[in-house]
Amino acid sequence: MSRAYRVEVEAKGICVHDLAKVLKSFMWPEIWSAEKNGISFYSSKGCLSGGQSEEEAHEQISSALKQINPKSMVMTRWLCIEQGAPYSEYGEDVRGDTD
Repeated sequence: MSRAYRVEVEAKGICVHDLAKVLKSFMWPEIWSAEKNGISFYSSKGCLSGGQSEEEAHEQISSALKQINPKSMVMTRWLCIEQGAPYSEYGEDVRGDTD
């Protein structure tokens, strides 16, 4: 059974073009993307199937992005469209102070 999600990804150290390319490889079609102050944003709709959890999907996305830049920081937010709020969040605080 597949579940439809809206996923938002924030990444520091990854350009929005690379972020879009990675997410499209996971079959998450683009809705919008932007880049501001070194943080890339990507919002998309797609499905998780085969019993894959949000956390497992986050790990796949994060791993693919860290192959591009091992020092990148990645955070994902998952909203199951069928269930509505609340959303689940995984990963690093990309907006926090990194000094």
